Order: sequence, then structure tokens, then C-alpha cells
Amino acid sequence: MPKIVDKETLRRRLEMYDPTALVQVNVLVHGAVMAFAAVVLIELIFTTDDRAVRLSLWSISASSSLMIFARFMQRPVISAKSTTLEIVLFVVAGFCQFLSFMVLTPREGANDAWIFWFPITLAMLVISAFANHGALATLRAGTVAADAETLMQHYIGAIVQDQREQAVWIAILLAVLLGLNLAPSGWPYFGWVFAVAAVPINVGIWVAIWRQHVEFELMRAAIED
Repeated sequence: MPKIVDKETLRRRLEMYDPTALVQVNVLVHGAVMAFAAVVLIELIFTTDDRAVRLSLWSISASSSLMIFARFMQRPVISAKSTTLEIVLFVVAGFCQFLSFMVLTPREGANDAWIFWFPITLAMLVISAFANHGALATLRAGTVAADAETLMQHYIGAIVQDQREQAVWIAILLAVLLGLNLAPSGWPYFGWVFAVAAVPINVGIWVAIWRQHVEFELMRAAIED
């Protein structure tokens, strides 16, 4: 009687699991995150408590979520394999994205809850840095063939660049947290400061999204040639 499960069957399942598992989790998590973000946006539009601050932070969270979504839709193509740890870290990062929108929701008796947006976003950056480290570990473990080495080295460099940018943003968020602790309670210029800062931050995020798109299309063209 033939066995239902053998090594070859497991190998085929792993080949299917690697490229599809992360994509499925990505679509599920970010579909829910963006739906929740839309609900929060409606509440922020009609609130009068720190509206400028909340909307500025909301715009950064929304742009960041879309950038992460685009990145993880492309990652299975270049990743050597999707590890269980990478998927778990991605789900935890999605949970942090939920929290980043949730703390912006105006609530009676908790008007300053938006301050928690900063440590939550900091945690999300740290988790993303660990996920990038795991992706680099799989790509550097002798998994790239000679005919794809030049192409993959470019993407390894892009991930390393992401890590550098994440380190910079972690430092910036730590500085902002320190500034918030030193600022007087009820400082009236928070709205102006965050509204002005949100513009270049969002522009930078969308430039990064466009850069990811261009790099992916260049890779597609190089493979198809």
C-alpha cells in the first residue's frame, strides 16, 4: 500500500508553502488593517480633540502600512524561504499596526492616548528589523545560484539599506519620545509640528514605495530577457 506522506511529498508541499504562506498572511492582515484604518479615519474627521495631531499620525501609519504590504507582496519572489519565525514576526507587526490606529481613536477620559503611537511604532520598526535580518540570513546561506547572484546581490543591498533606514527611524522615534516627555503638558503647538513633519515623512514613504515598484519591474525585465 503506497504511503500518503513521503519525503518527496513533503518537499513539494514546502515548495508551495514558501512562496504562498507569506502572501496569504500579508493579504489577510493588511486587508483587515486598512479596513480598520478607514473606520478610524471617519472618527478622526469628526473629532475636535487634537484632530491635526491624530490625522497626521494616521496618515503616516496608513502610508507605512501600504509600504509594508507592497514589500511583503514582493518578498516571496526573492526570499530563499519563508520561515515560521518570519511569518510570526509579520503577524506581530500587523498587530502593532492595528494598535497604532487604535490609540489614535478619540476616547472619553483618554484624550492623550495618541502619545502611545510612538512606542507602538517603535516596536513595529524593531520587529521589522528582525524580519529583515532573518531574510538576509536565508539569502546569505549559499542559496543563490551563479546566474542570479548579481541580481540577488542588488536586493540584498536593498534590504541592508532598509535596515539602515529603520535604525535611523528608531533613533528619531526615541528622540521624539524624549521630547514629548520634556514638553509641557497641553503644549498648543503639537498639531502644527506634527502636521508639518507628516508631509516630508509621507513623501519619503511614497518615494520608497515607488522605488520598490521600479526595482521589482527591473528584476522582472532582467529575468525575462
